Amino acid sequence: MANADQAADVVLALALGARGVGLCRTEHQFLGDDTGIISRSLTGEAGALDELTSLQRSTLAALLREVGQAPVTVRLLDAPVHEFGAAHVEHNPMLGVRGVRLSVSRPDLLVAQAEGIAHAIADNVLATDGSDTRPHVRVLVPMVALADEMKWARSVLSDTFFRVGIERGVDLDVPIGTMIETPRAALIGSALATHSDFFAFGTNDLTQLTYGFSRDDLDHQLMPEYRRIGFVARSPFETLDGSGVVRLMALATETGRAQRPDLGLSMCGEHGGDPASISIAIQLGLHEISVSPYRVPATRLAGAHAVLGPAAPDGPGSAG
Repeated sequence: MANADQAADVVLALALGARGVGLCRTEHQFLGDDTGIISRSLTGEAGALDELTSLQRSTLAALLREVGQAPVTVRLLDAPVHEFGAAHVEHNPMLGVRGVRLSVSRPDLLVAQAEGIAHAIADNVLATDGSDTRPHVRVLVPMVALADEMKWARSVLSDTFFRVGIERGVDLDVPIGTMIETPRAALIGSALATHSDFFAFGTNDLTQLTYGFSRDDLDHQLMPEYRRIGFVARSPFETLDGSGVVRLMALATETGRAQRPDLGLSMCGEHGGDPASISIAIQLGLHEISVSPYRVPATRLAGAHAVLGPAAPDGPGSAG
């Protein structure tokens, strides 16, 4: 699968062999000239939420037209709000009001996003007369740490999808999943699976929060020295950490599936482009790996190698 936020990204990803969009980061749809929409929505400016819904609707509708019947996972707003020019001071914004926490603090923002997604799906369904080419959209709730956060978000999203579906005359049965990127989310997999159709492992943040390392800072400043000393063989931001992060992923997978055997499982962090991490993901039983479009071919090749295993040697005594 590919990380793709705009229609042009999808065209490129599909051409390079992607089977769908494993991560559509909605905050990337509000960059450039549209950055101020989120800031104005947070300050309660009249009409700003309508603009947000309209932009999300048109951007996602264009993306869905390119995807066709392939699956698309749409992640709700996840970036810290100061990145959008909002006057919101936090001492540690990456651990502040972002993801589902932003939705809880501003439910109207969550409803606006859900309406944009719902109308984009309905636009595509009605444009194809409800044929079998309808898009397969899933919604991902980020930065979850409490089961009640997920229960609440799912309720708001489901109610909005049902309401818009009635208004548009379209069945909007949209799977809703949890992004596993906090250690606590991994530890309460069973409880989260009660309110989730799928888990998506955000291994970038899961690694940061498990180690207490900053990927943007310490990966370049500290990791070279740690490798020189011999503390680590590779940066945990390059290859999944088997002693810590992978154990959390395995626990979430095991307990989540015990609660819900049909639970979908995917990975959408930077580790998706690393052959060793791909092999681990396959061993864990994950269904999908999502990477940037240009990494799709190499990821598919690494996945094939991991599934097939080492080739039998040629020569006397070999199986041939």
